[in-house]
Amino acid sequence: DHYAPDVVAGAGFKSGAWGFKVVGGYDSIVEEGAIKARVDADFGVFSAFLMGGWNTDGDKLNKYAGANGAGDASGIGWGDWALWGGASVPINEKLKWNFQVAYTDSKIFSATTNLKFKPVKNLLIEPEVTYTNWDSINEDQWAGILRFERSF
Repeated sequence: DHYAPDVVAGAGFKSGAWGFKVVGGYDSIVEEGAIKARVDADFGVFSAFLMGGWNTDGDKLNKYAGANGAGDASGIGWGDWALWGGASVPINEKLKWNFQVAYTDSKIFSATTNLKFKPVKNLLIEPEVTYTNWDSINEDQWAGILRFERSF
């Protein structure tokens, strides 16, 4: 029934230690979309980003805001807006610490941290922990992964 394709467009600019990106997407099945803008900065001893998103209808899920699919977004989608921020701090040439926080109009808070450890060339070991709280449904969750990646 839906023959129109989704539309995604974006643009970015970088000058020195600063970068700016904006991207928008339209979900043709749900007939809604979202726009996200991001600012990146490199401060030498660490890098950071701040990103904001706006959803055309916070009461519906679409491919570009919240989650893929359609239907009622209460408790799981962004709502009308979302904010993300984070930083990366190199500890030495083999170890980098990263963290990110997010908060949405639908009262979802999330915080993630990881360590990227490269003990030898072409090997990455990355433990990661995430905490998420869905205030609107009074639920929270802890999750973690341990990633081993070898490049050849």
